[in-house]
Amino acid sequence: PEMGVVDWLVEDIVGQGEAVLERMAVDVFQDALDGRLTVVPAVGLQAGHYPQKLARCVVDVTPPGRQSPQDPATRMARLIHDLERRLDPDVVLIDARSGLHDLAAIALNRLAPRLALLFAVNSSQTWSAYRLLFEHWQRWEPREPGEFARLLDSIKMVAAMIPETGADAYLARFRQSAWELFSDTLYPEEPPPGNLEEPAAPSEDPGPHHEPLPVYWDRRWQEFSPGAALDDWVHVEADYGEFLRSATELLLGELTPAGVEG
Repeated sequence: PEMGVVDWLVEDIVGQGEAVLERMAVDVFQDALDGRLTVVPAVGLQAGHYPQKLARCVVDVTPPGRQSPQDPATRMARLIHDLERRLDPDVVLIDARSGLHDLAAIALNRLAPRLALLFAVNSSQTWSAYRLLFEHWQRWEPREPGEFARLLDSIKMVAAMIPETGADAYLARFRQSAWELFSDTLYPEEPPPGNLEEPAAPSEDPGPHHEPLPVYWDRRWQEFSPGAALDDWVHVEADYGEFLRSATELLLGELTPAGVEG
């Protein structure tokens, strides 16, 4: 499309956000789907001065006609509301940038997602970054009762890029790392069952949040273009099928797809 989310955030500062809305969405895979998949990208075809625009997205501003400044989270919520009103989607998926950044925090903390998928690889860098985030949440002062509990209930880990060899052993190590992180930071402090000197094994922990949804690494996706035709559904099923079914079930409850073919 001509415009993107960053363009709206900039134009909204001067009261022109409404004019951008109809120029920032495009339907994709129209011939391959029974329904409609609409993408609203971060940046559109008119990407000029993108770094400068991005810098202006994370400041508090007072748009024309409003009495007080609005922070980026409030403005982002307005954008999503306006897009929902215009596009009438069944489900909204937000791809937040990685890392500890204001824009990523907005997607998790302020937009109250029904499901927050935290992608990770089993590396010390990944777990150290998530530990920083989770320890920050420990010190968080919610604006309303139950806000932190709702955030925790929405979280689900995703084990990304599971290697082609030794997948089971890799997942076991990932699960152990995730369990240790959640136990140290977010899970309630309750005595483990049995011998208190021998904490429960990860597989016995009732908390579902650390148990990862799997996405398998496959070299064929390294050069995949989102705009290209996709005919190889067998490999989509092998690498993404379990993740897609589980995430859909978590998001939509009883509505679980039978598969991803066709």
